[in-house]
Amino acid sequence: MDYTVDSVLLECNNVKEQIKKKKDRVVLDKRNYLIGLLYFKYSWSETKIADLFEMDRTTVNYSKYLPNQFITINDISFIANVNDLHLSFPYDFPDRENQKLVTRLNAVTIRLHNDVYKKLNNYAKVNGLKIDKAAVSLLTKAIKIWDE
Repeated sequence: MDYTVDSVLLECNNVKEQIKKKKDRVVLDKRNYLIGLLYFKYSWSETKIADLFEMDRTTVNYSKYLPNQFITINDISFIANVNDLHLSFPYDFPDRENQKLVTRLNAVTIRLHNDVYKKLNNYAKVNGLKIDKAAVSLLTKAIKIWDE
């Protein structure tokens, strides 16, 4: 099932409203699932997520790993609380230990004509990506086609 960052953000706003009414485990589990999704899938910064949820960045730093931790230990409460989100926004959260093992990628600097840059920027917005991730996505697709 495909989903966009916009659909995730709509759900974030719903959860934010629920937190204002009642801050309980069910709502906090949903918030933590969405935090992890924005951070790992869409490469949002901790600061940007903190601003969205009107919370401290250090809370985001801690919360982004909770979905993987609770799923790994098979926490029944967490799984039940986020079941609707998991069905709407399926994602395989990375393990915290594996995150530390990620090696540095090679950097490539390119200069783009204004029209190409605008198209790349539009592609990034439509797909809910940062512009560098959008460039990597398009290059990867182009190389797969070229390899065939």
